[in-house]
Amino acid sequence: MPLDTWFHIAVFPDSHRDVLALEPLYLQAHRLHSGKQHIVVRVAQKPGRVAVDPFRLMIDRVRDNNVLALPASFSSTPSPAQRGRAGEEDAS
Repeated sequence: MPLDTWFHIAVFPDSHRDVLALEPLYLQAHRLHSGKQHIVVRVAQKPGRVAVDPFRLMIDRVRDNNVLALPASFSSTPSPAQRGRAGEEDAS
């Protein structure tokens, strides 16, 4: 069955604490669908993790795959191509 529903997307600061103990840098509902998507956001400080359904509101068989740790080399500065697209969804 194709996916087409709203999920919370959150960006959390770089920290070793559990995401539930952190204040998100970004938290917004996005309509997600089957297939590849890009969501670009800007945050005020270096992000450490990004999560889909961070507060586990949806029924999920595998709950441990909703949070992704960003690599240490990840830059919070957008590339020139991304600067004009912050906050936009790209369904390519």
